[in-house]
Amino acid sequence: MPYINMMWSAPLQISLCCYFMWDQIGVAAMAGVAIVVLAIPINTVIAKFTRKLQLAQMKNKDKRIKLMNEILSGIKVIKLYGWEPSFSDQTQHIRNKEMRVLKKSAGLNAISMFIWTSVPFLMAVGSFTVYVLIKGGQILTPTRYEIASISNVLYLY
Repeated sequence: MPYINMMWSAPLQISLCCYFMWDQIGVAAMAGVAIVVLAIPINTVIAKFTRKLQLAQMKNKDKRIKLMNEILSGIKVIKLYGWEPSFSDQTQHIRNKEMRVLKKSAGLNAISMFIWTSVPFLMAVGSFTVYVLIKGGQILTPTRYEIASISNVLYLY
């Protein structure tokens, strides 16, 4: 739910960003768009792996809960015959499986978040690099674009 607004705001933000970049640096803006387009399938693959890990986690959790129910329902028999170490080992084995899956899932989530966090930076670096290469080494200065944006605003009025 926290990201429900991204359904409408993300396409709007990307569209506005592309428009304003196209207005300032022209064709070089497409390098930034290409980076965004490449990030989407990468994160889709990561999301599929994460989904598989979640299913494995649920299976492990079900096994552990079933074992714990058995332990709790037969606690008198387990104590009577001294089977605590055996059931403890079984429970620990299932917990270890769960922890491995959780670590993998957390790693994939970290990679996904890193990609989405670094995409705006990579988009800017890629676009400006392509701009400098296309313009034959022309220096990209802030004042040049400040004047250009002021003239665009004055042109609108």
